[in-house]
Amino acid sequence: MLIIRRTVLRLEAEAMTAAARVRQQARRAVTVLGLLANVAKWVIGVGAILWVLSVMDVKLTTVLAGAGIVGIAVGFGAQTLVKDTISGFFLLLEGQYVVGDYIEVGGKFGLVEVIGLRVTVLKDLDNQLHYIPNGTITIVTVYEEHFVNYIVEVPMGSAEDAEKASGVIQAVIDDMLEDFPRHLPMAGPAEAEVAPGGSACVRMPVAVFPTQDWLATEELPIRVKNALARAEIVMPEGRTTRTYPDLSRMPLPPPIKEDDNQTQTTARLT
Repeated sequence: MLIIRRTVLRLEAEAMTAAARVRQQARRAVTVLGLLANVAKWVIGVGAILWVLSVMDVKLTTVLAGAGIVGIAVGFGAQTLVKDTISGFFLLLEGQYVVGDYIEVGGKFGLVEVIGLRVTVLKDLDNQLHYIPNGTITIVTVYEEHFVNYIVEVPMGSAEDAEKASGVIQAVIDDMLEDFPRHLPMAGPAEAEVAPGGSACVRMPVAVFPTQDWLATEELPIRVKNALARAEIVMPEGRTTRTYPDLSRMPLPPPIKEDDNQTQTTARLT
C-alpha cells in the first residue's frame, strides 16, 4: 500500500508539467493504481481473517465450504452488484475515461473523482458528489479538452462600422473575461472582416467551460448589442449575432475509398 501511494504521488507530480499525451497516460495509471489499492485492501483483510482463524485451529475447509454456500445464495440476490462490477472492469480495461476527466453521464456533468469496480464518483459544478453505478452507464461523453470552442459573428452594414465595432466588442470581451475567469478560458480577439460581396462583420473565437455555452449564445450577444447601442453603431435590419461551433479544430474526415466491387457496380449503373 505504501508503494502504491508513493507511486501515485510521483505520477501526479510528473503529470502537472508533462505534455498532454503523457499526462493522459499518467492519469490512467493513477486510476488503475487506485483500483489496485482497493483490491489490495480486500485481499489483505480476507487474508488476515483466514490467518487468524488458522492460528485459532479453526478448520478452514469447513469455513470455506460454508462461505461458498452463502456466496451462492447471496449471488442470486446480488445480480445488480455483479453487473456493476463487470461493467467497471471493462470501463477500466478499455480506458474510456480516467480520474481527472470531465465527463457527462446519466444527465450529470462533472469531474471524475474515483473510478471503482462498482461505482464512478462524479463531482459536479456545485461540488456535490454523485455515485453512479457502473452497470447503469450506457452513454458517456468525455471532454478531451476542458472547454468548447465557438465562433461569435456580429453582422455590420459596412467596413467602417465593422472597424468601429471591433473596438467596442473587444472591450465587452475583456469585461467578460474579468467577470467569468473560470467559465471563459479564452475569448477574442474581435476582428473586423469584409467579404468580397461588400458585407462586413466582426468575428471572434470564444472558448467556454463545458455546459456553460450560455455565455457564448446568450450573455455575450446581449452585452454586445447593448454596447453597440451605446456607441450608436447599428446592425443591419433583420440580422442578429450568430454563434456557431468552431469546426477549425476538428480533424478532417478521411477520404472515401471505393473498393473494386463498388467501382464496378457504379460503372454498370452508369
